[in-house]
Parts: sequence; C-alpha cells; structure tokens
Amino acid sequence: MFGRIRNFLFVNSSTKQTIVKNSFWFGFGTAVTKLARAVIIIYVAKLLGAEQYGIFTYALSIVGIFMIFADMGLTNILTRELSKEGNEKLSFLSTAFFVKIGFLLFAIILGVLLGPVISKFKEAEHLIVLISIFVASESMRTFLYSITRAQNKMQAEAGLGITAEIISVIIILVLFLKNPSIDSLALAFIIGNVIGLIITFVFLRKNLVSVFRYFDKNLVKKIIVSSLPFAIMGVFGIFMTNIDSVMIGFWNEPRILGLYAAAQKPIGLLYAIPSLLSVSLFPIISKLVSDAKKNIVAVVQKSYRVSILIAMPIIFWGIILAGPIITSTFGDEYIGAMLTFQILLCTLVFAFPASIFADVLLAEDKQKVFVTSSALGGLTNVILNFILIPKYGNAGYAVATLSAQYVMSAVLYIKVKKTYPVKLWKGTGKILISSILVSPLIYLMTVWSTPLIIILPVSGIVYITLLYFMKEEIILDIKQSFKSTN
Repeated sequence: MFGRIRNFLFVNSSTKQTIVKNSFWFGFGTAVTKLARAVIIIYVAKLLGAEQYGIFTYALSIVGIFMIFADMGLTNILTRELSKEGNEKLSFLSTAFFVKIGFLLFAIILGVLLGPVISKFKEAEHLIVLISIFVASESMRTFLYSITRAQNKMQAEAGLGITAEIISVIIILVLFLKNPSIDSLALAFIIGNVIGLIITFVFLRKNLVSVFRYFDKNLVKKIIVSSLPFAIMGVFGIFMTNIDSVMIGFWNEPRILGLYAAAQKPIGLLYAIPSLLSVSLFPIISKLVSDAKKNIVAVVQKSYRVSILIAMPIIFWGIILAGPIITSTFGDEYIGAMLTFQILLCTLVFAFPASIFADVLLAEDKQKVFVTSSALGGLTNVILNFILIPKYGNAGYAVATLSAQYVMSAVLYIKVKKTYPVKLWKGTGKILISSILVSPLIYLMTVWSTPLIIILPVSGIVYITLLYFMKEEIILDIKQSFKSTN
C-alpha cells in the first residue's frame, strides 16, 4: 500500500496519472502556501483595521501595475520550450534567465520612480518601494519553477513553495507582532521572499550551473517577441485587477478599500484552483499539440468538466455562506464586503474554464489572442467601473469585474472552438444537480449556527458521495488512476 502511494505521488507512469499527480502536488502546495498567507493576512487585517489594511492593499495594487513588466509571460514560455524535445533547452533557459532579470529591473525602477507619483494617499508612497522588492523576488522564484513544471515534477515546486511560505510566516509573525504596522509587514515579506528565492536557487543549482555558459543573443529577440503579446495583455490586465483598487481609492476613503480587499482576498485564493489544473495540464497539452494534436480534444473536454465540477459548488455554497465567511475571517468590521464577495464568486464560472482554453492557445503559440481578450475585458472593466463605482461602490466594481471576465473567457473559447470541437456544459448535468442538492443542507446548517469548520467538510463529503453514486466519470477516473498505480 505504501509503495503504491509513493509511486502515485512521485513517479510519472501515464498521462492520466501524471495529471492527477501533478494536480495533487500543485494543489497541496498551493493550498498550504495560499492558506498560510491568507491566515496571516487575515490576522494582520484584523490588527490593522480596515483603513490601514486598505492602504497596504492600495500600495500593493499600484506596484502590480508596474510588475506586469516583470514576467510578460516568460514563465509560461519557458515551461513550453523546456517541455519540448530538442537541443536548444540549455540555451533557451540561459537566455530567458537573463531576459527575466532585465524585465525585473525595469519593473522595479518604474515602480520606485512612478508609483509614489500616482499614489493618492501619502501613507502608501514609501510602501511602494518596499513592496516592489518583495513582489520582484516572488516573481523570480515563480519563474524558476518553470524548470520543475516542464519536468512534470510538481512535488519539487510544492516542497519549495511550502518551505518559503513557512519561513515568510515566521518572519512576519516575529516582526509584525513586535511592531504592528504596514511598514513591518512589508519588510517581513521582503525578508521571507528573498530567503525563499535563495533556497530555490540552491535546490535548482544543477539546472542553473551552466546558465552563464549558454546565453545566446540570437534567442533574445525570439523570446522578447514571444513575450510581447503577454506584455500587451498585461497592460490591459491591469484594467481587470490592479486598476480597480486605484479607481475605488479615487472615489472613496481607505476604509472602503479595506472592504474591497476583504471581498477580493478569498476570491484571489479561489483563483489559484484553475491555476492548479492549468499548471499540471500545460506541459502535457504542449506535448499533445506538438504530436499532431493527438487526443487533445478529449483532454481539454475532460479538463473543462473538472473545472466546472470544482467551480459550481464553490459558487452556490459561497453565496449562501458569504456572511459567515467574511465575518469569521476578517471580523464584523468587514461585513460590508459580503455583497461584493457574492457577486465576485460568480466570476469563477468563467475564470475556471478560461485557464484551460488559455493553455491550449499558448501551447499552439497563439498567445496573440490574449491581447484581444485582455483588451476587450480590460476596457469593459474600466468603462463599467466609471459608470458603476461612483453610484454603487464596491458592488459596482464587482459587477464590472464579472462582465469583463465573461468577455475575456468568451474570446478565448471562440478561438479554441475554431480548432477543437469543445462543447460547453457537455456532461455537466450531474455536477449541477449535486451542487444544487447540497445547497439546502448548507442553508439549514447555517440557520442552525453550525461552525464553518463543520459545514465545509460535511458539504464536500456529501457532494463527492452524490457524484460517486451518480457514477460521475471524473470521480471514477480519479479512483481508477489510484488503483492502477503500482
């Protein structure tokens, strides 16, 4: 039994098992790191209060505007190239490494010089410099994970990520508890992320030892040209994410920004779920695309169903539990974030499948469509923000985000549909029925004042059990993958 579990978690034996294994490790690593950071941020938000927490997230959003130039798709491009067969891997890794450093320096300089200029709140100006450093170090660490992702070794990424996050949490607790302020919080993040980056370099030293020897200046242009669509996409992506905080801050005081951040934080955690599936699938989709597109339709269709299987219960149940989730995590002071949180939950039905469609297009080197989707989505978001935020505040921002997410996802789906006969909602009936059937149980447990720590696992068990007895193919596949591992 122990040997079977070990092989299942550490050995790639088949395409299906590799997807499940990678999903487990990336999911486990993401769950631990995101939850650890979420817990510490929630704790920090309670101590700081809505106003100071709003200032911190405001500064973070401004830094995010400039940090689009820190990666510009290099992580995904490197993963794609290292997943392919060929002799250019060392040259591509070396060249991409130095291009990444150039992008990072450019982003940091922009943030430090221009960030304080566009900030509305004086308290956020010096924070922008500190936050730029810790975001840059985290971006570099994620870039290096391209190596383990291309090798389908998500267990390595999970271990590195968890180690780095544990160190960050310890440092944050030590520094922040000694001096509870937004400055000490930013400094703790810097120290934790730099230590995590050093650990990642040490672990991957065998892969990086020759990075100085294989630099190919002829590849620089190719890499930058490949990244340009991501750069343009990132510019418009600002209008989907970071610009929201800046626009809300323009019309409102820091306390409203704090409520905005409280609603957005759990959604940001949930957005990590499609990333989980995406990171696990991307190397495999890249190989299928390069291998005469063998079996890719079946993989994409099933992956879409997996994303719906996860998204539907989160949306239904999250709307019911919105109040308890917000107040039990951030405190009663943040109850004004509930409606915003409920509206934002609905974006998951578009965001989850969109990550899969994006993987297919990237694997086919059709990332130019990302420019169109990001442009239309970003413009939709900004226009609706201008119309809705002054009148409806954070709820208006949430409706704008929901509309923009739909536009972006629709563009990606239409592009994929031209090549692959992927059918939306095909085979999702059992998933929808199970999600709906469990909802009354959740409502009753809420009425009975049942703690969330009991409601969530009980609901999950009932949901999976219903799917199993309905013979949902995805659940049976997971069971079979585990059984077939020797």
